[in-house]
Amino acid sequence: MVNGVSSPLVNTITKIKQIKRNLEFWWFYKNFYNHFFFYTTEQESELKELFKIRYRVYCEEYNYISKENTKNGLEKDEWDSHSTHFIIRDEEKEIAATVRMILNSDDSFPLLGNFKIDVDTSSVNLSKAAEISRLIVTKKYRRHHLLLVLIKGMYLFVKEKGIENVFSVMDDKLLPMLTKIGLPFRKIGPPSIYQGLTYPCMLNVKEFEICLQEIDPRLLKFISEGVIKYDGTNHKYSVS
Repeated sequence: MVNGVSSPLVNTITKIKQIKRNLEFWWFYKNFYNHFFFYTTEQESELKELFKIRYRVYCEEYNYISKENTKNGLEKDEWDSHSTHFIIRDEEKEIAATVRMILNSDDSFPLLGNFKIDVDTSSVNLSKAAEISRLIVTKKYRRHHLLLVLIKGMYLFVKEKGIENVFSVMDDKLLPMLTKIGLPFRKIGPPSIYQGLTYPCMLNVKEFEICLQEIDPRLLKFISEGVIKYDGTNHKYSVS
């Protein structure tokens, strides 16, 4: 018995809720490209728009980044010029979600410079690595499965670029959530006060594919099936 309810009934209710969530997700994705646009950008005007949203979320909403480290209401840093910036826009052309992926540069990666790393990463080829940061899903869309769509776009991008390992900074809320859905990020060092109390984490792309195949092969199929195209004229990738 759980709070006066029999365990079989609890299990049935749990399964019904899971089925409902799955149906909601697959309906959402089936109709996603009728309502949203997913692409990368290098355009200065769009980047400025991103930096404004980052300021609102990271500086005002969550206080992860001090306003003193920003200028003119824009949250940006030296890593943006080494990054690919992903954007999801809605039908009104408002930004619904965004994330950046820092590619290898002469400056390495911010995670490696801000955390103590206590596992052996000597086998990690930094020229085939990336770091994910500044992930945002705007308030209006935080229950619309856009995180999984961002993951799909980033996965297609890393496969296109031959990236083998992905770094990211995570707290104790995001890390277990991603692990649960099949992204086996692992801690590679102790926590630090960096945008809150966070851990340095790393994901091996091959391990991710194996893990997700075991946990949810249908989700792996969704994430891996798709096309990422480069538009040389406008210097951007689009995801479909």
